[in-house]
Parts: sequence; structure tokens; C-alpha cells
Amino acid sequence: MPEGHAIHRLATQFAQVMSGEVVAASSPQGRFAAGTAELDGQRLVDVQAYGKHMFLGFAPCQTVAPRQTEPAATVPESKPPLTWLHIHLGIYGSWRFYGDSQFIARHIGPALDLAETAQPAAEIVEIPVHTHHDDSAFAPHEHFADRWFWTPAPFQAPSPYGTVRLRLITAHGAADLSGPNTCELLDDAGVAAVFARLGPDPLRPDCDFSEFVKRCATRQKGIGEALMDQSVIAGVGNIYRAEVLYAARLNPFTPAREVTSRKLRRIWNWLEEYLPLGVESGRITTADPDDYSTFVERELAAGREPQAIDSRYYVYQRQDRPCLRCSATVKLRVAGGRKLYWCPRCQR
Repeated sequence: MPEGHAIHRLATQFAQVMSGEVVAASSPQGRFAAGTAELDGQRLVDVQAYGKHMFLGFAPCQTVAPRQTEPAATVPESKPPLTWLHIHLGIYGSWRFYGDSQFIARHIGPALDLAETAQPAAEIVEIPVHTHHDDSAFAPHEHFADRWFWTPAPFQAPSPYGTVRLRLITAHGAADLSGPNTCELLDDAGVAAVFARLGPDPLRPDCDFSEFVKRCATRQKGIGEALMDQSVIAGVGNIYRAEVLYAARLNPFTPAREVTSRKLRRIWNWLEEYLPLGVESGRITTADPDDYSTFVERELAAGREPQAIDSRYYVYQRQDRPCLRCSATVKLRVAGGRKLYWCPRCQR
């Protein structure tokens, strides 16, 4: 399941390529036909992300609104009220974007020189969006919530690929949604109800540390399980959970209500630092290069070969591997139905 950074990245991309545009909406699969009938011909006027949920706000096409407003929970009632498309990708959901040279989000822009590759009869070409920062390949176990494809101008939407629940088309591009856990229309009250059942999201300016502390104080479950509870904190998934607990030097089985405010502050501050990096790059990397370099020297001196995963994370998916810092063996245990990784020496 994509973690919160991927959803915020998607929201930013939607705001950049579709905000203010009138959309043609359809449901090639047929399962969202009633919803697309309502959205068809409306204008996208607001985009919100909260944890692992995304909300696209639509208004009648004569309505003009800024690209992105305040967080939806604090927006004064619109006149007319917005129709919100609520998406939760779940485990299998993803977006595919198709567009011409005017449908390129800021994240995508440097990935392909459209001027050099543009050919009138060119086939659709995938843009390597997740590798453009350092040209390195992304880890195959990471789930990315979106794929981008360039098409020659003038834009014509290709035939839907696979089972597409929702298709949104503008003059210069299209977005296809497949396999979501949730795809529904809500009014403002419905959006507020979703927000109310979620914990604070460190990526949102209207969420704060004090609410995180308050919710942890009521949980007897281990802090490792609590961080995966979206009603405690929104957007954290298995990778960030493992890595932030390592950064905080915190045993994942310590009851959440017994974790000190100082330790919880370490968790919150780390997430506020690393989640935006994930939004920008589209990938999660938490291992410090200096720690990794020292680890490589130590492994080679011991006659062992480092593995690719060692350069990305401190503990996630590194079970039975040496800790990058202390060389203790990284442990794995299933907790709350999910794999939990930790270093027994660094996280006492």
C-alpha cells in the first residue's frame, strides 16, 4: 500500500496538471458510472491529501477557484458546495497518467527531453519519473502509486489499459484509476467525517504534534502497532514505521501510552523531515551515506558483500542483516498482521 508521501505527491501532481481544468469523466469498467456522470463536465478546483486519502474537489464548469486552497477541513463553505472525489488506493490501486508536453508535472519535467524525442507518429513512451533525481533504479519492492506516459501532440487519450474504474480527461492529458480500495463522491460534511476519524498527518500544516501525543496516550498496544493505526497518526506505512522507530532508538513493543513525550517528539520531527523528501523524490531512502560507507568498509573487511537494500534503509527488509551502525542482527516479527523490523541493540 502506498504510504502518505506517495498520496501527497499525487495530490501535488493533480494540482499541477489538472487544477482549473474541465474534465470529461467516464468509468470504462462501469463500476463508477453513476459517479462519473455527476463529475463529467465539472471543473477541478481543489486538491487535498490527508494521510493515505486523496480528495479532488469539483465544481460546475462556470466556477473559477484557485489551484489549491486551505486544507479542506477549514475551508469555508463553498458557493456552490464542491463535489469531492474521495480516493483511497489500498493495496492494489494506482493511477496511470497520459499526456502531451503541456501535461507534465513539476516532478516529471526533468525526466524526459520532450523536444528531442518528439515525433509526430511516436508511440506512447513511459517517463521514468521515479529515477530522475539521481538516475538510480527504484527498489522493486516499493509500491508506486502512479505511472506516467508521454504521447505526441495533439493529445488523444489511448484506449484504457486493464480494468479502469475512473478516467478523467482534459485537453492535454488523462488520468486512469485502477483497483482502488475506495472511490466515492462526498460532500463537505463527508470529507470532514473522514478527516475526523484520522490521526494527525505530519505533512499537513493544520495538524500538530500535540494531537499525536494525545492519541498515543490512549493506546496500550506497542508503539510499532500504534504508528500503523491511521487513527493515531495518518500516512505512516510499514517502511516509515520501521525507519522512524530506529531513528528514535525506540523499542517497537513499548506500549504507546508509556512512550515519553521526548521520544514521541523525535518520531514527529523525523517524519516532518523525511516525509517531504519522499514527496519530492517519489521514493523512500533513510540510510545516511556516511553510515552506509562505514558499513560497507566493515562488511568488506569481514569478507562479506553488502546488498542493495543496505544502501536504502537501516532496518526495513534487512532481517538477518547486520545493523548499519552497531552490527547487531536486524530482527523481524509479525505484529498486527504486518512485518515489523528492528535492531535489538539500538532499539532497547
